[in-house]
Amino acid sequence: FFFFFKQKTAYEIKECDRSSDGCSSDLIYFDYKFPKNCLLGITVDTENQLKKVVDFFDTKRAIESQSNAWLFDTFISFEPLLIEHLNLDLLHRIVKDIQWVIIGTMSGRNRIPSNIEQIRKIVKICNAPVFIKQLEINGKVEKDIYKFPEDLRLRNFPKKQN
Repeated sequence: FFFFFKQKTAYEIKECDRSSDGCSSDLIYFDYKFPKNCLLGITVDTENQLKKVVDFFDTKRAIESQSNAWLFDTFISFEPLLIEHLNLDLLHRIVKDIQWVIIGTMSGRNRIPSNIEQIRKIVKICNAPVFIKQLEINGKVEKDIYKFPEDLRLRNFPKKQN
């Protein structure tokens, strides 16, 4: 099972929302036991969101350490990857907490191109299986894995949990 949490963007936030996006402090009140075959995911497409995810994982680790209990496994989706200059220090702080990484470029007429070298850096740093959904190649969004550069032909899935 995959559960996916997307941080809200400015145009999705409403007055009645309790918070504008996933918040580390929400974990303190987290009282649901997910099965071991479940991954919770979050999208990171900007540097600011990556900083919030680092805080989230710091809080998760602290709660797990304090309670001596596993909370849940996680995946991260860099889709679309809009980070121009990836902060490698931030990424290094969370890679050990991630069981799967999904990477993709923005599609559509008004898309913002992604940096293929940033994608390579993410792949190199992450110890988890990586699934590259699509890349921008020669100004076009390409989904055919055989047209990807050879080192980025990755469509891996997380290991089955018991």
